[in-house]
Amino acid sequence: MKINYIFRSPLLKGFSIENVFNSVSSKIAETNEIEKDYLPRPEYSIGAFIENIRYAKKLTGDVYHITGHIHFICAGLPGRKTVLTIHDLRDIERFKNNSLKRIIYKIFWVWYPVKKCKVVTAISEKTKDEILALCPWAKDKVVVVPDPISDQYQFVEHEFNPACPRLFMLGTKDNKNHLRMIEAIKDIPCVLDIVGKIPEEELALLEEYKISYNSYQFLSDEEIIDLYAKCDIVMFASTYEGFGMPIIEGQKTGRAILTSNISPMKDICGEGACLVDPYNVDSIRRGVIKIIEDVEYREKIIQNGIENANAYTAYAIAREYEKIYEKLAGE
Repeated sequence: MKINYIFRSPLLKGFSIENVFNSVSSKIAETNEIEKDYLPRPEYSIGAFIENIRYAKKLTGDVYHITGHIHFICAGLPGRKTVLTIHDLRDIERFKNNSLKRIIYKIFWVWYPVKKCKVVTAISEKTKDEILALCPWAKDKVVVVPDPISDQYQFVEHEFNPACPRLFMLGTKDNKNHLRMIEAIKDIPCVLDIVGKIPEEELALLEEYKISYNSYQFLSDEEIIDLYAKCDIVMFASTYEGFGMPIIEGQKTGRAILTSNISPMKDICGEGACLVDPYNVDSIRRGVIKIIEDVEYREKIIQNGIENANAYTAYAIAREYEKIYEKLAGE
């Protein structure tokens, strides 16, 4: 069986979707033929759409898997042989003040792709609910297949530093909720590692509260893994996620996780995280202090997290996809 994995253009310099399906495809390749196809054009113009769809029409395989972001490319693929993975529908909210873009997004990124593709996978129950809210007629074709964790992540021994813990925040978009988390730790001795371009408002708050921090951009996978290994607490009180991979990455590494008591974060972390209200600074603060001061609690959520991460190995998730591919190829 030959599976074609279709990715967005490498010119976009995206990594998250690519890393997910590089992990999956490496396991699928052990028993099947795979091909990775990257769209030639990154921009959203009529010319780029046409060229990308023409590119897709030339592909040959038994099953085609649109890995995410480029949902519209299904126009160039046989629907009965195509799997579409939807990571989130956050752009619905992003375009709330632009009716035309919102309508275009709904038609070409949601309604039409979900209608045409034989199987639609959502990376969490939350994303599935978002899809079905727009496409209630698709309930029989939407299934949840979580994102896998890369084999690069392994448990690393580490002695927790209660006197001055190292906190780790990955990503700096608004939904990552850094302003509230920074407010929550303003009087707690700590060192903060932030990956991503820090907005001016966030920088001002760090300076105002005299929080010791390190800023990182354009890190390799190995460098990010090293930051997980060095930290004491992974801070992930996000207000919106399609999945929340830093939770699983932190758990696999053996670190204490602080995350949101909303979906999908509370669903994927199992019993291996301290859950807080992401909209309440005091709740976040209490969670950080509990992890620092309550040794028994901290060790419990770390051990539960290590066990929980085992459900998200590349082999486990690849097997779920392989069942879908076999069904499509058989039909």
